[in-house]
Amino acid sequence: MMEKVYPKDIRFNPLFAKNIASILLPDSFSKPRDPRGEDYKDGFQAGAFNTLLLDKYKDQFIKPPFSKESCQLDAWFSGYEEGQTEARSWQINYLDSF
Repeated sequence: MMEKVYPKDIRFNPLFAKNIASILLPDSFSKPRDPRGEDYKDGFQAGAFNTLLLDKYKDQFIKPPFSKESCQLDAWFSGYEEGQTEARSWQINYLDSF
């Protein structure tokens, strides 16, 4: 009997996670949309990377680089959430391809 695999189980080593996150960023921002700042885009990359990273590499998770209650942190976390969403969508599509 095959073990059930869930999209959230599709994770990779740091190099693969970084490469996939790097692909997701331009794909997401090539669509017509409101411009986003670098803090938002950095958060997007972090959210995608952390979502795709195997748990055994959790020491390499990207953490927010800004102080609490800063505008930069708000932008970073907004991007982080979008990065997570895009990575989860990628995981679903990856799993559906089999």
